[in-house]
Amino acid sequence: MSDISQLSKLPKFSDLPKVGQTEERHTWEVFGPDKQLGSVNLLTPERVKQAATLVCTGRVFNLSLPLNFPGGVGSPANAYAIK
Repeated sequence: MSDISQLSKLPKFSDLPKVGQTEERHTWEVFGPDKQLGSVNLLTPERVKQAATLVCTGRVFNLSLPLNFPGGVGSPANAYAIK
């Protein structure tokens, strides 16, 4: 499933297979067994161009924070509140 026109054919979250004996679901092979990029397959030049129209200020910040550490190193938990 590499064609973006098949986006509507993506499975619902509740239809995704579970990982082992857990309740966690995974999207491995949603785009086919030979695809290694996962959801990156959805990024097309057209979608990137459309997303760029949503930029208001051009400010950027690092999203590379440990998922189990609220706020990241040295930052209060609410430092990145959307205004």
